[in-house]
Amino acid sequence: MNPAFVAATPVSASRTDFVGHAVCNRRPAIENTDIQQAKWTMGRLSKFGPFTPAVIATRLIIGDKRLNKVRGKAISLHSQAITAFCDFTGAGPRMRQNLIRVAKKNGDTLGFLS
Repeated sequence: MNPAFVAATPVSASRTDFVGHAVCNRRPAIENTDIQQAKWTMGRLSKFGPFTPAVIATRLIIGDKRLNKVRGKAISLHSQAITAFCDFTGAGPRMRQNLIRVAKKNGDTLGFLS
């Protein structure tokens, strides 16, 4: 660094920093000090589909815990069916993963994940 440049620059500048050989003004890291309440959600909301009323009615009748068990079993059986189909057709793991992803998206659209 050029000694004449260092001697000519102020040492205790309030809002200046060295960047390379140039002095630049920097803005403070936080300009707006208003603190807002964070909004927390535990999961994303599913779409309202044609099967959503049936899922909601089932939830009211058998309860959340049992519905989640039944839903998990159905998802497991469907994934096994997709895996068997991929094995039968010779599709690789990437195709299987994509089919499961599409099945999940369709289940959300139809309202099974409500």
